[in-house]
Amino acid sequence: MNKLIIPNAITSLNILSGSLSIYISLTHHDLLHIAAALIILGSVFDFLDGFTARLLNAQSEFGKQMDSFSDLVSFGLAPAFIMLNLIKSNSSNEYLQFIALIIIVFSAIRLSIFNITNQKTEFTGLPTPAFALLIASIPLAGKIQQNLLHINIYTVMSNIYVLFFITIFFSVLLISKIKLFSLKFKNFIYKENKLRYIFLMFSVLLIVLFSVSSVFIIIPFYIIASLIFIEQKKA
Repeated sequence: MNKLIIPNAITSLNILSGSLSIYISLTHHDLLHIAAALIILGSVFDFLDGFTARLLNAQSEFGKQMDSFSDLVSFGLAPAFIMLNLIKSNSSNEYLQFIALIIIVFSAIRLSIFNITNQKTEFTGLPTPAFALLIASIPLAGKIQQNLLHINIYTVMSNIYVLFFITIFFSVLLISKIKLFSLKFKNFIYKENKLRYIFLMFSVLLIVLFSVSSVFIIIPFYIIASLIFIEQKKA
């Protein structure tokens, strides 16, 4: 069997997850938490396809392009339609919801830049899955009434001004010049992946303690930790 089939099949599952998320966002506005969960599932497939490709030495240009298209669906289109619904539900102006569509545009730009540059050990700009997971966490927090330090996360994050800020600020981060460390493992040697291991252990701890609300700490921590680490490397 052609070993390329396995990672490409996993990538296909990512596309399906994102497509189902979009369908639910467009047709079942009361099930945004399901649409959000499908984005998280897509991120799992996104990790597994790259990991499997490296493990089997089955990387290809076709796989790279297919991965980018799947990322645009699952981490560009899908979160944009969730955000569109969130803005629509929290605003009396029916036109304000369309600001969420800039997420699609900036995600496409981000993925295009990624494809023509070498970003193996460091990313330039915020990765699309990170932004997508941040957005997906909002309806999930609302569904389970998640609190963080006695603050209702959904009440804060669904505020129309907060939604605007998230949409615009993180969309700009997608195409910014900030350097962020890559979470891709080439091997499992601790010395060569020390920062990745520390970040993942910290993230797991937060997930155990705060469940879905941990994402609102993990993403900012990822950005801050990257900036500190990369500045130290330059010094």
